[in-house]
Amino acid sequence: MNLKKIAASAACVLMLTALSACGEAISNAETSKSAGTQQSQQAAETTTGADSVNTGTAAPTFSFSFNGTEIKINDESDPIVAALGTPASQFDAQSCAFSGTSYTYEYPGFTVETYPDGSTNRVYAVTLKDATVATAEGLKVGDTADAVKAKLGEPGKESGAFLQYSTEGIDLQFFLEGDAVSSIVYTYHLG
Repeated sequence: MNLKKIAASAACVLMLTALSACGEAISNAETSKSAGTQQSQQAAETTTGADSVNTGTAAPTFSFSFNGTEIKINDESDPIVAALGTPASQFDAQSCAFSGTSYTYEYPGFTVETYPDGSTNRVYAVTLKDATVATAEGLKVGDTADAVKAKLGEPGKESGAFLQYSTEGIDLQFFLEGDAVSSIVYTYHLG
């Protein structure tokens, strides 16, 4: 892994950590989809394309699996985290978007972020950070935007910075650096 990718990954983790902590209240539910979506907020301002979910022949799978554990957005997170095993690192902070504590669990190649829902923690976002992990469709960091579209069809939202596919309550975003996927984020869609 080159130094640029390491620096980008470190910046992403810091951004996720900062946004998981209490910085400023999130007031616009449409543009605050994930604790790590400051990047998507900026990209959403320059979004072009239709609002359709997907015009391709293969519908995206809006969950991620790792070693036999399916991670679905908005599912209870405690059993998922227990099944995944000990994370490489863990961060918790008072949530600004929700009442209670949010958690971020770092695993090889991906992170899982949670949000408090009363006494239950739920999966808020899953971020795929490198090519060691892939979506159910086999898409991974480093793939081209054209490869994503070939498997999933035209995205509902698109800019030079991301491709976004949505279903009720969940967004699947492919962030781009040039024409290459730099991260893949499944997020709970507020609102």
